[in-house]
Amino acid sequence: MVRLFGAQAATPKADIIKDWAQDPLTATHLDTHAANTHAPAPNITAQNGPWHQSLVGIGSEWSVKFPGYVAGAVDAANIGVEQYLRSVKA
Repeated sequence: MVRLFGAQAATPKADIIKDWAQDPLTATHLDTHAANTHAPAPNITAQNGPWHQSLVGIGSEWSVKFPGYVAGAVDAANIGVEQYLRSVKA
């Protein structure tokens, strides 16, 4: 923290944990009362049209295993890289 913010960051005055789900300007009623799951992931590639076989989603939303989580972003990125490497070998 000191490297980022200077010497004063070495001695913080307080720690604050913010629950964004409780913030009325950030979250909605559905955020706190939903079924505690993320939406199912869409196909990671375009299934047809001009982007078919050319576009790969690499964000957490495209992960079948972990949609909506950081692990999902890693999972989707791995799949995207694998698909790219296969395409350049072809």
